[in-house]
Amino acid sequence: MSLSRLIGQRVRTLRQGNQVRQDEIAFFARKVGLQWSRATVAAIETGRRQLSLEEFLILPYVLTLAHVYPEARPTRDNTFLELDQLLPNEGWIDLLPNFRVQADGLKRILAGTARETMSSSPMLVDFAPAPQKTSIEDAEKLWRRFWPMKKLDVEVFVSAERDTGGDAEQKAARNLRVSPLTVALAARKLWGRSLTEERDQRLPSSGSGQKLKGTRGHITRALLEELRPVLLNAGYKTSRKR
Repeated sequence: MSLSRLIGQRVRTLRQGNQVRQDEIAFFARKVGLQWSRATVAAIETGRRQLSLEEFLILPYVLTLAHVYPEARPTRDNTFLELDQLLPNEGWIDLLPNFRVQADGLKRILAGTARETMSSSPMLVDFAPAPQKTSIEDAEKLWRRFWPMKKLDVEVFVSAERDTGGDAEQKAARNLRVSPLTVALAARKLWGRSLTEERDQRLPSSGSGQKLKGTRGHITRALLEELRPVLLNAGYKTSRKR
C-alpha cells in the first residue's frame, strides 16, 4: 500500500481511538498555518490527498494539539506523537512504482538508525523492475481507440501507465478480461483520473473496517459497469470473470 494511504489510515485509527473529530484536527492545523478544512482531513485519511514534506513533519504536533495520542499509554501528560508512530509496525510500503521499503525499515530511517541495522536486516528495501514502457507506435494505436480525434497526450498516457499498478486497476482488468492499461485509459477517458482515485473519491469519510471494505467492493462494481460502455465504444468486448 502507498505511504499516503497508510498514514491516512493511521491518522483515522488514532483520531477515532481518542474520540477526536476531523474538524478539530483541521482547527488546530489552521492554528499552525495550514489551510486545512474538515474535508482536507477526510481526504488525507482516505489517502486521496498526499501530504507535503512540511505537512508530514508538522502532523504529529497538530495531532498532539488536537489531543490525539498514541495507544496504550498510561498517561497523556507530556505525551507527544512522533513521526514513526504515524507508520505501521510491519509490512511493505510502496514509495515508488518500483521501490518499496519495510515499515520497520522506514521507522529506522526516520530515527537515523537504519545504517546500524542494515547488515543484520538487509531486506529493508526492495527494488522491482521498472514497468515496461509502451512503444510510441503502440501508444498511438491505443490512444486512438479512446480519443480518435485527439493527438496523443504523452502526459496523460504516462499517467495511465503508472495507474496500472493500482489494486483496483489490476482487479478490474481481470474482471473485464482486458489489460490494466486498457482499464487505466478508459478511466482517464471517463473520469479524468485513475480508477483507484475515482473509487477512493466515492468512499465515505468514516466507517468501520469491515463496513468500509464492503462499501469499497460495492463502489468498485458500480465503477466497472460505468467503464463497460467506454470500453465497448473503444472496440473491446468485455466479459465478466466467472
